[in-house]
Amino acid sequence: MDLDPPTVKWPKTHFNHWTRQILQDHGALELADARPSSLANPIHPIYALHKWYIFDSDDYYSIPPGPSARPYSRPLRENEYRLLRPSLRLASHFLTEPSLLPYWHALLFADRVALNPKDVTNVRHGHAGGFASFTRTYDINANSFCLSITEIAKTQHALRALADSTYMLFDPKKDEGDWGFTTRYFMKQGASGFAGTASDTFINISLLRALQSCYLTVSERLRVQYFLGVALVHEFAHAVHMARTPMLGPPKRSGTYKDNQWVHEPFFESDIVAECGHAWEQCVLNGSQVPFENSAECRFALMFSKWPGVQRVSPDTPTRRMRKGWSTFYALPMEFVQAMLTEKHWQNVGRYGASEVRAPKRIGWRVFLKKEFVVDEDDEGISWDNSSRGRPVDESGVVWPLEGAGAQIDPMDVDID
Repeated sequence: MDLDPPTVKWPKTHFNHWTRQILQDHGALELADARPSSLANPIHPIYALHKWYIFDSDDYYSIPPGPSARPYSRPLRENEYRLLRPSLRLASHFLTEPSLLPYWHALLFADRVALNPKDVTNVRHGHAGGFASFTRTYDINANSFCLSITEIAKTQHALRALADSTYMLFDPKKDEGDWGFTTRYFMKQGASGFAGTASDTFINISLLRALQSCYLTVSERLRVQYFLGVALVHEFAHAVHMARTPMLGPPKRSGTYKDNQWVHEPFFESDIVAECGHAWEQCVLNGSQVPFENSAECRFALMFSKWPGVQRVSPDTPTRRMRKGWSTFYALPMEFVQAMLTEKHWQNVGRYGASEVRAPKRIGWRVFLKKEFVVDEDDEGISWDNSSRGRPVDESGVVWPLEGAGAQIDPMDVDID
């Protein structure tokens, strides 16, 4: 359908060939028959009302390590929590659906293989973000993407147990584009049976503010609800790592959070960057999800790309060698977003498995890989599964659906996505 003149100015960026009309024509903006979320599953105890706060402090890093950031926060109100329920039900499906548990089973229980420092780049004597400590780097594998009944029950039990060791706080000071972070709650042990610590997760309050707006269309509200649900589970993956891994040395009760030390997150499978949250998104959802133009209201659609693609990471985050190539951002179809917030779709997930939650690749935008990552021209260890290699692409960089317009790409001009 044709769109009326937008009430919000369309951004002029390096994605300017993704016009509003192109995204609408390919189903990424407004659904004519968009319906509110119909999810009705129980909310996981991790996301219960009493676990939610709104952070109220000028500077997180000025808080001395201690019980938690919660003393500097107020509890979330019932009317605020009510707005979160579709997102929390979506996040709960991600944590309870048996076909989606292999990643969590690996993160919780899989053996971690210590890596040779020579095989890892950008690892200094510091944590991501410049935290001073000695680092250790590990690799984990899911081993099997079909868990036994016993393994499913064990994983579900462990995830429920973690509800007592993690809390969520909306942070009013976060900029758009910085959607959340998770930090250790140093003075409290993690869940029973785990050697690590509890944690606090900070979420950008602009997502709550967006849900409080009465000006969102049904499609925009669905996108915000979907993205918040994904962001919550992304951050929970960091909390699971913190619950499993111990501190490096005793926690310090004076100074700032930066004075304390911990183990790096592991690489998952063949990932080239050690980042548990993005690893979950790549494993389960087919790529790292982000709002177009970092709009908290998700007015300009959602997009995703193979992790890490061209996304910026801290120079101290462990990375592995990768091949030079292209990365592709794909617009997330609204029919997919609508389905993920529909209870009937999750019945299909239970029937047909994890493939039902992998984001489909329709229209994309190809960009050259930035130089943050080490490049190895001779590395042939590349999987072409779900790649846009061979897809039509025009001179502006737009990757079209197979039935769409555009010149065929040069077979030698390959895309690692």
